[in-house]
Amino acid sequence: MKSQDVEVVRAELQSLWEKNDPKRIPSTHELHYVKANGMSCVDVSVISPFLSVQVAQHFPERSVNFKTVEILKQPIVHLDLPIVPEVEQYYAVDYVTRFYIGRVLKASDKPGFWHMKFLHQVKRNSEVFKWPRAVDCAEVHESVIFFGPILLEGVNGLKVQNIDEINAAFANILH
Repeated sequence: MKSQDVEVVRAELQSLWEKNDPKRIPSTHELHYVKANGMSCVDVSVISPFLSVQVAQHFPERSVNFKTVEILKQPIVHLDLPIVPEVEQYYAVDYVTRFYIGRVLKASDKPGFWHMKFLHQVKRNSEVFKWPRAVDCAEVHESVIFFGPILLEGVNGLKVQNIDEINAAFANILH
């Protein structure tokens, strides 16, 4: 990245933090695990979930208890940063009245365009998406990719972890 791009992001984040002062996470010296849970919260635990099997074997009274901590009063929905798509990653793509989640297959020969394969929402406003029976692929311009990369859980029905943030970002596009 260019240093001037870093300065632009730093200034934008500083402005956001001045308006929406991040909250302190209590007892950070006791924490062994922190993971983002949306744009305004983190899950924290005194025991790493990666050690939970070993901990349960040796210390059955201790368990991995996650606690969700809100770190911002309002989520940061959109920083005006361009999204640089990466192959094999999932992104939300604006299709005027709705959005689709697509996986980037490869860059196009045309600058700024990407070949993507799209999932379909199981039902409107659902957090679950599936691969359609008929393959849905398209070449899209990066300007319509508005959120991502996106984390998915599951195999047959893929659950979008941060669907609320995607819906909020899409609502901002519509207004």
